[in-house]
Amino acid sequence: MVVKICDFGCAAKLSNPDELRKSICGTPGFMAPEVVKGVHEPHSFEADLWSLGCILFTLLVGRPPFEGPDIETIYEKSRKYEYDYPDHLTISEEAQDLIRMLL
Repeated sequence: MVVKICDFGCAAKLSNPDELRKSICGTPGFMAPEVVKGVHEPHSFEADLWSLGCILFTLLVGRPPFEGPDIETIYEKSRKYEYDYPDHLTISEEAQDLIRMLL
């Protein structure tokens, strides 16, 4: 009953809050829209908060918030913030609000 979350294989350490990256790295369903854009959109710590929202959603629902038959569909859903909660689950308003703010 111990939860461990890690995948730092391609992690980049930012030296200060103003530093930006343009790398594309991560699991498609957990990558922030600005990361998906890659070299066109620099990103920072906010991309990690997005991923945290995806992880929290997955832990509560049992599946990632953004899914599709191919990577491009997953990216498109994340860019449009298209996710929903299954009707058969009761997710608290507080949890939904936290996820909404992270995403």
